[in-house]
Amino acid sequence: MRLFLCEKPSQAKDIAKVLGATRKGDGCWQGTNVCVTWCIGHLLETAPPDSYDERYKRWNLADLPIIPDKWKMLVKPKTASQFKAVKRLLGEARGW
Repeated sequence: MRLFLCEKPSQAKDIAKVLGATRKGDGCWQGTNVCVTWCIGHLLETAPPDSYDERYKRWNLADLPIIPDKWKMLVKPKTASQFKAVKRLLGEARGW
């Protein structure tokens, strides 16, 4: 399956129409060996500073800049269902 990832649903719908993906799926448009999905803007957000260290719960100028070795990302609650759909579709596309 070829997977196309768009920024927003309206863009996905337009591209899906051109590709012949006319069947509405769970967070996507599907066609023969093609699937078009979208991200609804940002699906993830950076974790708050205190997720790296408890001392960052209180703001302190001396702690700045906060630059973690590895950035933690969190799924935004408003877009969790679309994140799950995109993750599932990426897995399916890899197996094709």
